[in-house]
Amino acid sequence: MRKFFAILLMYNMFFVTGSGGQNIDSLKTKPGNLTSSERGRILFDKGNAYLKSGELDSCVFYTRKAVKFLEYDSDLSNAYENLGMCFYYKNDFAEALENFKISAAYAEDAGNDSIIARRYSDLGVVYDYLGAYDKATENYLKAVKIFEKNKDYYGISKISNNLGVINETLGKYDMALSYYNKSLELKQKVGANPEESASTYVNIGSVSEKRGDTEGALSQYKKALDIYEKSGNVRYAALCLNNTANIYYEKNKLESAEKYVRKALNLSGKFPESGIRGKSYLILSNIFISRSDYDKALQYLKKASEIAEKRELTELKKDISESEIKISESAGD
Repeated sequence: MRKFFAILLMYNMFFVTGSGGQNIDSLKTKPGNLTSSERGRILFDKGNAYLKSGELDSCVFYTRKAVKFLEYDSDLSNAYENLGMCFYYKNDFAEALENFKISAAYAEDAGNDSIIARRYSDLGVVYDYLGAYDKATENYLKAVKIFEKNKDYYGISKISNNLGVINETLGKYDMALSYYNKSLELKQKVGANPEESASTYVNIGSVSEKRGDTEGALSQYKKALDIYEKSGNVRYAALCLNNTANIYYEKNKLESAEKYVRKALNLSGKFPESGIRGKSYLILSNIFISRSDYDKALQYLKKASEIAEKRELTELKKDISESEIKISESAGD
């Protein structure tokens, strides 16, 4: 679940383009004769508004209409990027990749360095998710080269975070920490939203935990938790609490583990079918397995399983299966 958290936040690097202040209801067709580009931009803005509201099918519908009218390379690049984002969020990664490639090609034709770098970032994100780490790294480094040329420290901070996750996944923890620390330093340098620093604190905590530095991990999770609680982001506050609870569970400090995981459950009540809540139920189940209270363990495991099945959370399903085996073996004894 910690890995899920890192990826989820990193994909906020996608850039939603267009006229940000407009809402769907305000997008009325202008009177008079419209040029093809004007018609395309109206359709793009409507699709963009749907993307921001999470109505992905409507975004795809209007953006596909828009590309039939848009004439300029930069406009077409933005439109295909939005299509790529829609398909990414719909878990259709082949379509996402195809649209991001088209977007990148138009960006190169437009000759705008900052847009080109962002499109490389988009491609890197999808390759990263698909486990094509060499291709992801290749695209991330292309983006970094442009960001460095333009002294875009915010862009570099995002890519550094992504490169950190790849290296963490590959077990290259020293390299991962180097990238995470660089990301954190640059985010603080440019005055980025504190929640972005919080995501990096969690990533550093994850690496620290994997290296056996549980105290260091707890410290990083606490920094992230403080930020999320202050900003009112209860979803990720709950995830930090889960991470903390899991460390205490692994250290066999069951009372502390239960205290933190119940705090997480209290917060995640607003998201009753989230993977974060499913992870909380799994941790609670494991706590009760350790206490040999198998009836309660099974109750919480069932709740975790219901969420995992409904949300098709493969990693959580695997962890649940391992806990089921523990119960079977322990109860059999």
